[in-house]
Amino acid sequence: MSDAKKIKATAEDLKTYNEIVERMHAIDTIEDKQKWEELNKAAFDLADSRDWFTIVIEKNGKEGVKDLDGTVLVPPIFDKVSYLYNRIDVKATMPIIVINNDKHGLVRTDGTGDMLLPCEHENIYLNETLSFFHVIDNGKTMFVSTRGKQLTPQTMDKVYGSNGSIVVVQTGDKLGLFDISCSLFIEPTYDDIEVEFEEPVIAYKDGAAGYLSADDGHFIPKDEYDNNDSDEYVIFCS
Repeated sequence: MSDAKKIKATAEDLKTYNEIVERMHAIDTIEDKQKWEELNKAAFDLADSRDWFTIVIEKNGKEGVKDLDGTVLVPPIFDKVSYLYNRIDVKATMPIIVINNDKHGLVRTDGTGDMLLPCEHENIYLNETLSFFHVIDNGKTMFVSTRGKQLTPQTMDKVYGSNGSIVVVQTGDKLGLFDISCSLFIEPTYDDIEVEFEEPVIAYKDGAAGYLSADDGHFIPKDEYDNNDSDEYVIFCS
């Protein structure tokens, strides 16, 4: 259904949708496949018929955000709200990106307007995994958690799309990674990195192949690990 024809979702719609999804999760899809498919269709039809995005509010030329039930998440004290969330995908507690004086920041969604990151950054956007933010200044990127904690140094030139739990990053001509599952950052010092789902990550450096420790990210030569000379846990793509 086109956005123009969609009804604005209400808090009751969101409650109904979440209840359907909870019922789906409680069903054994092998023993009761038909019931699961009925619920899945009901959830899809409801999701497709509504506009689930949070709502911009305005006052004296400033913008804020309210939830589907009218609760003010961000007071209207900012020049612009950069991004609205689809409430099916994102909880109301997720910080919101706002703009003041053409600079981006992150604000809490508890109605106070308190900042997690001040409006001092060139750009901020939510990662496709919905689990952390990219913060960009002078062409360099760092990752920041949904609580405003800096997860990486602001040194990355390029960020590749996530493959499961792994995000490959680049600085200069070297590669590193960020493991979403444990917020472990591996500095870009490798010539190449191979990521396959449900397989250990393989890194290449100076012609040698190896794995990366899940504890602190140090390099473990592949032969050493494959010959059981190392009992360390290594980073897997999950």
